[in-house]
Amino acid sequence: DKAAVIEDHLQQRERAVFVSDGKLVLATGNEQVILTRLSAIPLLNSEHDLQAREIKVGHVLAAIAAAWALNISPALMQAGIEAFEITPLAV
Repeated sequence: DKAAVIEDHLQQRERAVFVSDGKLVLATGNEQVILTRLSAIPLLNSEHDLQAREIKVGHVLAAIAAAWALNISPALMQAGIEAFEITPLAV
């Protein structure tokens, strides 16, 4: 169970990035910070295929976890994921 793994990790005062109630959450131990709502991330809202959307959610979580590991501020992470959009390449 993913929730149990995350809970065990947090009990050790480690960091975790996860989705709860449609919100992207940064957590350390008992502290949680809501970074943004998934609905505020254009990359996710452009996807109508549920499987593809879940894959993109995983990519966003990985990117946020990497940014957090590099001590990028939550405000900058939020601004980046809320502004990032994929545009078609001109051929």
